[in-house]
Amino acid sequence: MHILSRRKLVVGLVALVLVLVLGAGASLLFRSTETAAGPLNPHYRPGHWYRIGGRMLPGSLYAFQAAFVENHTNVRAVLVKIVPVGLPAGVRLVKTFVMLHGPYLGSESYPLTNPVLRNIPTRPLAGTVVPPGTTKKPGIVEIVAVVTPAHSGVFLTRGVRVYYRVAGTEYSYFEPAQWALCVQPARCPGWA
Repeated sequence: MHILSRRKLVVGLVALVLVLVLGAGASLLFRSTETAAGPLNPHYRPGHWYRIGGRMLPGSLYAFQAAFVENHTNVRAVLVKIVPVGLPAGVRLVKTFVMLHGPYLGSESYPLTNPVLRNIPTRPLAGTVVPPGTTKKPGIVEIVAVVTPAHSGVFLTRGVRVYYRVAGTEYSYFEPAQWALCVQPARCPGWA
């Protein structure tokens, strides 16, 4: 074999190995770390949003429904956490918990002042079981988020990601329920 041909063959093989190694590295680097949706699905359609606030002041605490979790399967799901998507820098998530049955919370100041809501059993979000259900009668829990704004303004989020486990496997889904907070003294036309 001619020296020039042998050199081309070696260069070609080295180039092929580099392409394969770099391609494998890139796929590991850029692959999604997001978990699969699993058996639970979003309760709301994209574009649904909660409008909360009105009389909210900087530094006050406000509780609202972050996700309404329905289990239409015959297996129990265990909640792990929620992560707000697009939470503005001026708003901090203080606490999450679960309300076990209705009437369900829309939104109100925290600690809850409505006597009916105050008497609903609650528990920490992590480890709460969403019981199995059916298509007609799902197992239901309501995840409540408590937030506090640092300053006045109008704040919007994109929704929340709900993390849960079924039979030891972790899943997550995106709940497209957006939060809109009007924190006074910002001008919020049409807000109560």
